[in-house]
Amino acid sequence: MSSLRKIDRDRAFADLANVESILEGLDDRDRLTRLSLQSRRDEIRESVNALDAAPPEGLASIALFFGGDPVVASTGIESEFASASIGRFQDLVAKYLANTEGELGQRGVVPNKAAATLHVTSIVRGSFGFLLEEIGPQRNLVQTSLKSALDGVSDLLKALSGPDDHEFEQQLEAVDNRVLESARGFFDVIAKHGATLKTVSDHNELSFSTAAIARAVERANSVHINEETRTVSGILVGALPLAHRFEMALEDDGDQIISGSIDRSFSRDQITDVIRDLLETQVAAVMVVKSVFRNGALAKTIYRLLRISADGV
Repeated sequence: MSSLRKIDRDRAFADLANVESILEGLDDRDRLTRLSLQSRRDEIRESVNALDAAPPEGLASIALFFGGDPVVASTGIESEFASASIGRFQDLVAKYLANTEGELGQRGVVPNKAAATLHVTSIVRGSFGFLLEEIGPQRNLVQTSLKSALDGVSDLLKALSGPDDHEFEQQLEAVDNRVLESARGFFDVIAKHGATLKTVSDHNELSFSTAAIARAVERANSVHINEETRTVSGILVGALPLAHRFEMALEDDGDQIISGSIDRSFSRDQITDVIRDLLETQVAAVMVVKSVFRNGALAKTIYRLLRISADGV
């Protein structure tokens, strides 16, 4: 279900609840009114059923609703703020997609930005919002890479602004400094203009208060990520094909077990082959190692397995 369809469905349910509430308050003398409202109730139910029966949408879609100082009810929004916030959001999506596909460098041009392009296709009310969508073939039932990236961005924004510090640290596995900086820049624009935010997509629906936005800016400012590719020797002690996870005992310290993700370039069958051939054996593993610093202190080390072979092969 696209963002717009979800918004339409939510509004239909609100209308349905209102109609049913009025019907409950009618007495026997309001026969004509009752018939009219019952007809309206049936129409709303049919529209909801039609929305539910529609095929899933594989294209990226999200609605950004803004409130606070830059917004005049549902009438208008400051153009400078609207341009800056949407631009920052688009930049975040482009960098997230490039990082997911392993193409985002530490600096320079974001590769293949055209593939991350979202279009403003509608103005949506309540308070004041913009519908951003990926333009593509009609009835695209297969989820695009941009939709997957947009879902990841939503999860990052939620974790960055939420009260759960552990959820935030888990999200750091999927990002680098440039993605994190773009997320901070997006929230910073909102904070400096005294705005609030709500996002609606088929992936989730999120509300960001002033306090949550301030927390996101503070968190992003406190984190720095160092990333390097390193060959690590040790014994493979476990791997999970479905979860794309591994565990490994380090050669220099057999008591130290490291765990992390397995790169998505590995299929489940390939991970099963690794388990069959290399489990409980000495291996050489090429990994991306992320050192996450918070306020200057090492907070977490994150590992992502790129390649693995028998040690010495």
